[in-house]
Amino acid sequence: DRSSAASDVYKRQEWTTEQGGFDLLVEVPANTTARIYVPAPAGSRVCESGLEVAQCKDVESLGTEDGYRVFGVGSGIYRFSVR
Repeated sequence: DRSSAASDVYKRQEWTTEQGGFDLLVEVPANTTARIYVPAPAGSRVCESGLEVAQCKDVESLGTEDGYRVFGVGSGIYRFSVR
């Protein structure tokens, strides 16, 4: 279960679903890196803090795995949305 694994790594994690969309807030502790698994069906739009992830210099797209888009990030606060 990805949510329980994530809660062991992240300083803070919150998520909500709304009208076919998904929002995820993650805080990665200082001096660490993390892989963030975002549930995103094929063809969905994934943004971080309102920008397409391809435009975010601090977010590295690592591919897909079992219906999740996988992103590599450093320490900080990230707000992912899927629509």
